[in-house]
Amino acid sequence: MNYNYILYIYMRYISIIIKILSYVLPIINEIANTLTSSNISIFKGLYKHCIDKYLLPSNIIKTISKEKICSNRDIISKLLIDILGLLGIIINIAKNAIQYGYLTSILNGIIVVILSFVIPNLYLQRIIAKIKKRYKLKQRYMSIVIGMGFIIAGIGVMIGCEKLIQKFTSDIVIDPELEKYIYPRLF
Repeated sequence: MNYNYILYIYMRYISIIIKILSYVLPIINEIANTLTSSNISIFKGLYKHCIDKYLLPSNIIKTISKEKICSNRDIISKLLIDILGLLGIIINIAKNAIQYGYLTSILNGIIVVILSFVIPNLYLQRIIAKIKKRYKLKQRYMSIVIGMGFIIAGIGVMIGCEKLIQKFTSDIVIDPELEKYIYPRLF
């Protein structure tokens, strides 16, 4: 078998994996949040909504239920999920920088942060609660279904915005000396 062919196949798979990670990892925080909020026992400690005891004065800690205070395991779990989310944003920005240049990667990075972090943190749990209340949905798994529906829609919007940004900014060069090495442009 030809070495170049093996390298081509390997690079093709890596490219697909990077593309998938660049869309899924930025939103992993909200996936974990949605799973935890469903109150299904296997997801209970995944991304626990709790307070770090080091942020509270000792006289207030005594008045708060122990369930509401994060254990070390809760903090580590949340940190690992947050790191994966941030890694996804970095992968997305780097992917666009390599393929399309600085401006495309910066603008797309802003969109990814807004669509994967800001909007879901502000509205996703509210939307899930309102839909469950309006349609009188009591099943725990409905939180997951509704949340994942909005997360998938968010990923779709993220991909659509990325394509638009790539289309309109890929020919704009900020630093010609450095960007002349970026594929697929020809200088």
